Amino acid sequence: MNRRFRAIFTVLALVFALSLSGCDFASSARDTIATSFGYLTWAQATYKTQCQAAPTASTCSLITRAIGLNNAAVDSLNAYCNGPVAAGGTPWTSGGPCVPIKGAQGALQAALNALTPVIADLKLLATGKSVPKLTVEWLLHEPQTQATLLSVRIVEGR
Repeated sequence: MNRRFRAIFTVLALVFALSLSGCDFASSARDTIATSFGYLTWAQATYKTQCQAAPTASTCSLITRAIGLNNAAVDSLNAYCNGPVAAGGTPWTSGGPCVPIKGAQGALQAALNALTPVIADLKLLATGKSVPKLTVEWLLHEPQTQATLLSVRIVEGR
């Protein structure tokens, strides 16, 4: 359990750190989209025959939905990263660096938020393992969390 707590705490710390850094947002989004593409590729290959025979089956509907959400996330990432390029620079769509358009960040975040749970379902389908759903209540009731919070409080003198 201690190892699991450390892993969860590390993931939460990374998510928090990434949320503070704007330039990492595009990298994180790109990685999420690439991961979803991998699961989609697997699902399409694995369920091709089944989905051709019964396209409305629940697994096939999940795959179809994931394809649409992945495409929307790709489009949103392209819109977010396709800001003005310096003279002589390469635009994002031609392999250049992401030049964020801050006004498009909300749309990209919404696309990723819609994509993430569907990809978690595909991951469950592929691996038989789901990502544990964490809640603040669960974390606060863990003895390790309580000890960590207590030690932080003592160090800060509060």
